[in-house]
Amino acid sequence: MRSIPALIALLCIALAASGVQWAAAAQNPLAKAEQLLAAGNAARALELIEAAPQARDARGLEFKGRCLLALERLDQAQAAFQQAVTKAETHGDRLTLGRAHVGLGALALRRGEVDAADRSLKRGVGVLERTGHKLAAVPAYVRLAETALARNDPQSALSYLFMAESILATHPSNPARLDIYTGVVAIYERQEQLKQAIPYMESAYREVAARNKTAQMRAWCYRISRAYEKTADLEKALAWQQKELELAQTLGRTADIPGILVDLGVLSFKHKKSVQGRAYFEQALELLHSAGDEVKQADVLWQLSEVYALLEDYGQAAAAMRRCLEIEQRINAPELAQDRERLKRFERLNNPEKERDDE
Repeated sequence: MRSIPALIALLCIALAASGVQWAAAAQNPLAKAEQLLAAGNAARALELIEAAPQARDARGLEFKGRCLLALERLDQAQAAFQQAVTKAETHGDRLTLGRAHVGLGALALRRGEVDAADRSLKRGVGVLERTGHKLAAVPAYVRLAETALARNDPQSALSYLFMAESILATHPSNPARLDIYTGVVAIYERQEQLKQAIPYMESAYREVAARNKTAQMRAWCYRISRAYEKTADLEKALAWQQKELELAQTLGRTADIPGILVDLGVLSFKHKKSVQGRAYFEQALELLHSAGDEVKQADVLWQLSEVYALLEDYGQAAAAMRRCLEIEQRINAPELAQDRERLKRFERLNNPEKERDDE
């Protein structure tokens, strides 16, 4: 699963996104600061709230705590959250009280204090759920999943994430959905339950696609393709890998395209589509030749020879290895001697009768 610092950063953004809903009604400095924090600009959000009239009320202090937490100013964040708890209790502001306890739980997680985090998060959830603020409890459930994982209890972690997912069932645009799906995927991957992980991977892809996050879409395409490959659904693996290629082209990541083409080639060979697989390898070689990258050309040819060797087509394996050696000789590659022996082995395997005649 994501590292705790990364998850805390997501918590700050998720809290900010839900916070916009209760602060934006009046266009005030707190509403603007919430929007800045949701966009990842914690420093500017902090500046704005510190100059605002709400700076010393419970909501302002709770928000300040989140900004300071995002900025890694942990002691100051703790003081702000604790002050928010005191003022919220005094004025009966249950929403801010619950959110401040969640903030203290997030802070404890950042420090690696799992038991303290668990207590604060559960306290926050209790306040929020009792007062009907279930949506505001979602980030706490995500963090409680982290505490469960820290105790090596993946089933409890999944339960917390599923609780959060059920709350968000009627809030399709909430950004916390992506964090939930990512967490579920990480747990299932850890347990090597890829078939259960794949639907959540695809949900995560849809979330980032809805926001036009092309780089993240590409990353999920790769993960989904690998998952389908490992579960032996090669047709779907190829489809998702092809989608990754299209996204890399959209992003202009020309340096990455030969590697994706090689991955497509390997998948095609596995799927018994040898002509298509060979075509992908040759496309990769053409691009690398145009770029003048002989080192990577040799590497691609070496991989092509390995694919043919695994298929026991030693004639084609030897042919690819000869092309590889031509390049390695030109660039004086350190693997030259080793790969010459590799070619000899392929030639022997391709013509065992000749070897017996020589003996």
